[in-house]
Amino acid sequence: MDNFFKSIGALIPFFSAYPYWVKILATVWFIFTAIFLATLIFSRSSATSDVIVQNGVLENIDIGKIEVYYPNPFSSPPNLNISTSVGKKKYYVDFIIIDQRSDGFKLDIGALTRGDKLSWEAKGIIKKEK
Repeated sequence: MDNFFKSIGALIPFFSAYPYWVKILATVWFIFTAIFLATLIFSRSSATSDVIVQNGVLENIDIGKIEVYYPNPFSSPPNLNISTSVGKKKYYVDFIIIDQRSDGFKLDIGALTRGDKLSWEAKGIIKKEK
């Protein structure tokens, strides 16, 4: 083990000036940090490759409850964003998300003006067919 610290001391001159326990602590910290970063990088790259985005626009909506189904169901409820902006135009729609499932969501429209629209975007992992 002493040879290991001497080789590190040769690479990093100030490292040889510290007591033995500081060298061990620094080495353990470095190894755990390297493992943590490698795990973070590799787990994130494999998880994001399966994430897809589905979106749509709700037109001709009325006051009351409305149910929307995704074109392709997700494996679990996705990250859902609903916007009153469609393109560059902003609409006034008062709504509440009542239910969100892996196959769709349900809204309660409280107030709107004629011709209002809502756009939605869902990000998640698609349900695999068996």
